[in-house]
Amino acid sequence: MLKKIFRYTLYTAGGLLLALFLLPFVFKDKIVEELKKVINDEILAVVEFKNVNVSFIRSFPDVNLVLEDLSVTGIDTFEDLTLCNLKKVELDIDIMTLISSTATPSINYFGLEDGKINVLILSDGTSNYNITKPDTMAAEKPEGEFLLNIKKYELSNVDINYTDQTMVLYSEIKNFFHVGKGDFKAATFDLETTSSSDSLSVRYDGTNYLKNANVSVDAVIAVDTENETYALKENTIRCNELELSGNMSVGFKDSLMEIDMNVATPFEDIRNILSIVPNAYTKDFKDVKTKGQASFALQVKGMYDSVKSAYPGFDLSIKVKDGFIQYPGSPFPVDKIQLDLKTSAQKPDYSDIAIQVPSFQFDINKQVVSGNLAVNNAMADQEVSGKIRGRMNLADVKKSLPIVDLEDMQGQVDANVSFNTLMSYVINETYEKINASGNIQANNFKVKYKGSPGVSFTSGKAVFSPAKVNADFNALKMGSSNVDFQAVITNPLAYLSTQKGTRTEIVFNVDQFNMDEWSSETGQTQSNSSSEIVLDKNQENFVKKSSILLDGKIGKVKSGDLEVSNLVLKGDAGANNLEINQLSGTVGSSDFSVSGFVRQIFDYLFANGTLLGNINLSSNNFDANAFMSETPENGTTPASGPFVVPSRMDLVLNGRFNQLKYTNLNLKNAEGVIRVKNEEAFISGFTTNIFGGKIVMDGQYEAKNINSPGYAVKLDLSKIKFVEAFSAFELFKKVMPVAQYIDGMFNTTLVMRGNLTNDMSVDLSTLDASGFIETLQGKINAYPPLLALGNKLQIKEIHNFDITDTKNWFEIIKGIVEFKPFQKSVKGIDMDVSGKHNFGKGMDVLMKMKIPRKCWKNPKSLRQQTPDLSFWNPKLGKSA
Repeated sequence: MLKKIFRYTLYTAGGLLLALFLLPFVFKDKIVEELKKVINDEILAVVEFKNVNVSFIRSFPDVNLVLEDLSVTGIDTFEDLTLCNLKKVELDIDIMTLISSTATPSINYFGLEDGKINVLILSDGTSNYNITKPDTMAAEKPEGEFLLNIKKYELSNVDINYTDQTMVLYSEIKNFFHVGKGDFKAATFDLETTSSSDSLSVRYDGTNYLKNANVSVDAVIAVDTENETYALKENTIRCNELELSGNMSVGFKDSLMEIDMNVATPFEDIRNILSIVPNAYTKDFKDVKTKGQASFALQVKGMYDSVKSAYPGFDLSIKVKDGFIQYPGSPFPVDKIQLDLKTSAQKPDYSDIAIQVPSFQFDINKQVVSGNLAVNNAMADQEVSGKIRGRMNLADVKKSLPIVDLEDMQGQVDANVSFNTLMSYVINETYEKINASGNIQANNFKVKYKGSPGVSFTSGKAVFSPAKVNADFNALKMGSSNVDFQAVITNPLAYLSTQKGTRTEIVFNVDQFNMDEWSSETGQTQSNSSSEIVLDKNQENFVKKSSILLDGKIGKVKSGDLEVSNLVLKGDAGANNLEINQLSGTVGSSDFSVSGFVRQIFDYLFANGTLLGNINLSSNNFDANAFMSETPENGTTPASGPFVVPSRMDLVLNGRFNQLKYTNLNLKNAEGVIRVKNEEAFISGFTTNIFGGKIVMDGQYEAKNINSPGYAVKLDLSKIKFVEAFSAFELFKKVMPVAQYIDGMFNTTLVMRGNLTNDMSVDLSTLDASGFIETLQGKINAYPPLLALGNKLQIKEIHNFDITDTKNWFEIIKGIVEFKPFQKSVKGIDMDVSGKHNFGKGMDVLMKMKIPRKCWKNPKSLRQQTPDLSFWNPKLGKSA
C-alpha cells in the first residue's frame, strides 16, 4: 500500500514537474502576443526586443518573463532618441493575472538590468518618457483605484542621463542600483528604498554642483496615492563623505509640484563639505588632512510649475571657518579658508534672488586671496558690488590642489579689482555713475592640460574701468603659434545683467595656426551628452545681446591635409548675427574672398528658428577639386552620396569666379546665385564661358527622398564646339553620340528633369527633357554608318557633308532620345531624317533620301544597284 502511495505521489510530482517545463511553451505564444498587442495599442514609441523567455519554475508559483535586449526609441519630436536600452527586463507575474480576466494585474517583481536610460524634458515641458497613449476610459475608473499592483522593483547597474531644459538641469548617474518594496495596491503605504551610485554628476544653470560623487540613500517614503503626496520618513543620505539629515515632502496637483524640504549637515567638519566639491574628492581623499568647521543648510518650500517656469522659494547657506586642506604629496596646504555664503529667493520667477558673500579668503604658501560679493534688489534696480584682491603663484596652486588633467601651470598673478553699481547704470551705459577700477597682472604665465597644447605669455594685463576692460599680452604663444593679441571689452558689468550684453573688440596677428593641435581627438574630453547644452533665459539674453568684433590675420592655417595661407578675418560675430566684412585667403593655387551676413544663428541652434543669410564668394582662380574627397578622373562628380539640403534655412550664396575648375571642366567668368530654402536648392542666373561659347543655367534640386533626389534644369548653350562638349559631358555623349564626328559649333536650349542616383549621377531611366539644337557651323566627317552606306551605294557625297544652319527639335522621355524629322539637302541629295535611341543601347534611325540619277556611277543598272542593307552592322549604331 505504501509503495502504491509513493508511486502515485512520484507520478503526480513528476507530472507536475513536466507540466511546469511544458507550460512555458504553451503560454509563451499567448504572452508574446499579448505583449505585442499592449505595445502596439498603448505605446507611442518604437519598441524592440531580441528574445522572450518564459518560466514557471524560476519564480514558482509566479510566471517569470524575461525580455532580452529591450530598446525603446522615440518618434515625432524625439525621433531616433533612445529612451532606454536594457540588456534584461524581468517580471514575475501573478499566475492569476493570466488565468482570470477579473483579477487585478499583479507583478510581484519588476527588474531592469544592465543598460542606459535617457530622460529629456524640453523647455516647453514636453518629455520623451511620456510614451503612453491617452487613456480614453480614465474618466470611468473610480478615483484612487490602481489597475496594476507591483510589490517589488529593482534597477541593477543602470546608467541614467536626465536633462530638464525647463530648469537648466543636467544630471548623470552611473552604475545605479535601486530597490523599492511596497504595497502599491493600497491607497497609503510605506515605500522602502535602497539606492546607490558610483558616480553622480549634477549641473544646474551652467555650474557643476556634483561631479562623479559616490552616493547612497536608504529611505522610507510615506506614499499617499489619493492625495498624491510623498513624504520622507526614516532616511540616511550620504554623498562621498557628506552626510545629510532632514525631511522632505512632495505633493502633486495637476501640473504643480509642492515641495517642502529642509536638510542640513549634522556635523560641522570641513572634510564633509570638501568631499562634494567637484574634482576635490580624489581617490586618495582618505589621506587628505583637514581642519576647521563647515556647514551646509538648504530649505526649499513652495510650488514648482514646469509649464509656467515657476519655482519654489529657497534659502541656501554654506559656511567655512578657519579651514585647512592639505592633499597627499603637497608641500603646503590651502590654509586660513574663510567663507560665508547665503543665497535665497522667494518669488516664483526668482527675480528677487539675492547673493551675499560678505567675505571669502584663502592662503597658499603665504600668498593670500580675499574678496566679497553682494547682489541685492534683483526685482527692481539690482545693486551689485564686489572686490577681489590678492597674489597667487600658480605653480603653488597646482601643487596644492588636485586639478584634473592639469599637466603644467606656472606664473605669478596679482589682482586688485573692485566694482559697485546699480544695474540701471549698466543698462543705460551711464558709465560716470559706475564705480569700477583695478587691474589683473600676470607674468611668466603657462598652462597646459592633458591632451591639448599649452598657452603661455611673458606678461599680460587687464585694466578695469567703468566702461571697458583693456587686455594686452606680450609674447603670447598658443600651442606652436605665436600670437599678437589685444582685446577691449565694452560694458563688462553687463555680464550681471539680463537686459544688456558686452561688446568685445579683438585684434590679433598669428604667424601660423595648426588646428589639428586643438582637435577633439587630441584635445579635452568632450561633453558626455549634447542634450546638456541648454541656457536659461538670463544667459540666453546676455549671449544674444553680446558681440565680438574681430580684426585678425593668420599667415598659415593647417587642418589635416588642408592648408590656408594669408587668411584675413574681419567681422562682427554675435550669438544671433554674423557680419563678415572680409574672409579671404589662398588654398594651394586657389584664392577666395567671402563677405555677407548670417542671421538668427542662436535661434536656429537652440530655438528651432530659421537660419537666414546672404553670402558673397568670389575668386580669381578656384580649383574645386581640391576640396573634394576624391579627385575625379573621368569628369564625373566624386561618389559621396546624395547632398542633403538642410531644413530651416533661407540662405543665398552669390558666387563669382574668373577661373573655376570643377571635375574636368575649366570654366571662365562663372557667376550665379544659389538659394537654399524649404529643403531645396535653387540655382539662378548661372553663366560661364566654356568650349569657346557660353552656358546659361537655372535649376532646382531637392532631396526629400534621399535615395532618389530630384532635379530640374534649364540650359542655354551658345556657340559651343561639338567635339569639346562630347569629350567633357558624359550626358552629351549619350544624348548625341554623333557629335564626336561633327566639326563645328552649335546653340541649344534644353529643359530637363529627373532623378539622381546615390553617386549624384543622372538616372537616365527617369530623364525627361525637350530642347532645340541649332548647328551654327558644322560638318559631319567619317560617321561610320554613313561611310558604310556611301560605300555600298557608291555615293561619296554622303561621307562628309555640311550641316550648317540645321535646326532640330528633340525629346527625351524616360531615357529614350527622339529627334524630330528634319530635312537637309547635300549636293543635290534631299534627306529627311528622324529617329530615336536608348542611350547607346540601341538606335532606330529613319533616313529618306532622294538621290538624283547623276549620283549613281552606272545609271544603266540603277535598278540592280538598289542597296542591300543587310551589311548594316547594329554595332555601328551602338558605338557611333
